[in-house]
Amino acid sequence: MKSRSTKSIKPNKATGPTGLNKPTGPSRVKTKEFEASGTFLGVRRWIWFAFLGIGCLGLVLVGYQWIHEREAHRLEEACLAASQSNDWNALELLAVQWGLLQPTRFEPFLLAAHAAEQKGDKTRTAGYLLEMPSNAPISALLKLSYLQYEDLNDPLGSIETCEKIRNRDPSNAEAHERLLFFWTMTRNTPKIRSEANRGIRDGCATITTYAYLFGAEKLRFGDAFETNQRWLKTYPTQELFLVPAVLSHITLLARIEPTSPTDESEQLENRKKIDSDLKRLSVDFPNNAEVAAARVEREIDRGDEEAVDSLLTNATANFQKDNRYWRAKAWLHSARMEYPKSKECCDRAIELEPLDWQAYLTRSTVFRLLGKLPEVQKDSEIGLLGSELTKQLNKSTKVFSLERTFYERLATFAEQCQQPKMASDIRERLSSYIPEAAPVQQ
Repeated sequence: MKSRSTKSIKPNKATGPTGLNKPTGPSRVKTKEFEASGTFLGVRRWIWFAFLGIGCLGLVLVGYQWIHEREAHRLEEACLAASQSNDWNALELLAVQWGLLQPTRFEPFLLAAHAAEQKGDKTRTAGYLLEMPSNAPISALLKLSYLQYEDLNDPLGSIETCEKIRNRDPSNAEAHERLLFFWTMTRNTPKIRSEANRGIRDGCATITTYAYLFGAEKLRFGDAFETNQRWLKTYPTQELFLVPAVLSHITLLARIEPTSPTDESEQLENRKKIDSDLKRLSVDFPNNAEVAAARVEREIDRGDEEAVDSLLTNATANFQKDNRYWRAKAWLHSARMEYPKSKECCDRAIELEPLDWQAYLTRSTVFRLLGKLPEVQKDSEIGLLGSELTKQLNKSTKVFSLERTFYERLATFAEQCQQPKMASDIRERLSSYIPEAAPVQQ
């Protein structure tokens, strides 16, 4: 018996894979429209919720900002009221709260610093000034620098503040002079020259700038030893203060002149100590130009050619760029009767530092030995005038109390050293220069 064959059902356009009829015509179109409209409504609903959320967030932020500004305004008025009533405790507390709310405003920090100052707390005064934002007034930064230097025994902090002032206001003469004073107190010749020339370029140089520039090597403050010792209490291992403290002490020891046999014995001990201290410094700080210059100068004073030669041969690359290195080299060549080489070294020293009157004196000696008499007189006059100005500079108790005659002669010296602009600048400032009264000696 034959079984009935089963034909497979093929889907047609009107049926689906199961053979069921698909909706066709208008009914199918309505189905698509319904699906599309449902999707659209869902998307639109989510967009609406998103806008609603953003709007609510915006209202919250606006409300918070309004409350924030209202509170800040209340604290500002409360600070003014506390200041007017001299209630320094309340003023400090309110100003701190105001500063926390509006840290980009400098006023609350100034008020907090003022309150702390009225209460006699220098540390907190400086602390609040340190917290000031970058738009703080220059006068407040100058006050901070003074507190750091005088009251907090923090010279490095003071210098950092002065540099901040100089960067914001290159024409600020007060910060410029404080930097010159600091680098002179720490006997840092390259830094003195750098800041002096920087001030001249920036247009903030005063007449005393030229005194510092001229005396970069030789200007010595009488209280340098005590001041650097005091700074070492804050920075006990800082080379910047260790070196000038020892060098200043060496200067004091070298000035002691014997008046009796006992004093002569003591002076001998002082000389040994000076040598020992200089050697120790050169070991501890081999790249320090001031130490290298002091050692070379001491051996030149002794006339020890071999020692000078050894020091120059082993000089660091840093010191070889210094005019004092070439001046010492000129002395060595002259001592060995190598006069043309000595003259070349003097030229190099003067090229590096046009106001190097000691190099002029050495070169005048070389010219005399070479038989060049006209050059002898010219260099000799420059060297002698520079020597006299150095003595006058170090006799003055303060740079600001230098007599007018010093600057008149310094302008002449600058002209002789082929520095006409320096001479002109000094004379221009001299017209309005009034020396400060020197302190009365007790």
